[in-house]
Amino acid sequence: LIRNSGIDCRESGSCAVTCSRHGDILTVANVGDSRCVMAREVEGGGAGRLSAVDLSIDHKPRRNDEMARIQRMNGVVEPARGMHGFVGPPRVWKRFPRTGGLAVSRAFGDTNLTTAGVIAEPEIRTERIGPRDKFVILASDGVWDHVSSQEAVDIAAAHQDNPRRASEIIAAKASEGWKRAMNGGYRDDITAVVVPLNY
Repeated sequence: LIRNSGIDCRESGSCAVTCSRHGDILTVANVGDSRCVMAREVEGGGAGRLSAVDLSIDHKPRRNDEMARIQRMNGVVEPARGMHGFVGPPRVWKRFPRTGGLAVSRAFGDTNLTTAGVIAEPEIRTERIGPRDKFVILASDGVWDHVSSQEAVDIAAAHQDNPRRASEIIAAKASEGWKRAMNGGYRDDITAVVVPLNY
């Protein structure tokens, strides 16, 4: 589909996470480092205390199974090389010529790195939900770089009556984190959606 679109996706791409519900079954699919988190009431933990349950696992190159595939495909996982050594997170590179530098191991697009092991195949998980499961949060990596899964659940829990406001506050917290970390010079994509489960 991407190749037939006419869009040059050799060195650009995207990540995605989806969550669908059919009765009491959630199905989550992700490619890259966007994440789905569910809020679950803690058993015996006091009234209304919620715990974060990650329903997806980020596709980072340093993940053992992802790194193994990349290395089998003759790709390289290492941070970028700077003037004084390595800098930043581990990235996927082609071995020769040394090109790439993608910080995720799965993506839609970035087709120049398919020969280095970057794939677009989603990881799929199902989860049976019950009355203790209150809401899900779907967010891009720009959120998760500065807000933990539990912090996001805590923010959303304080605004369960207004999921839109909860989403805005999570995004604002991530934005503040980027401002502090990068002195306002850069921030990654920030998208957050809070969806009540209404079990």
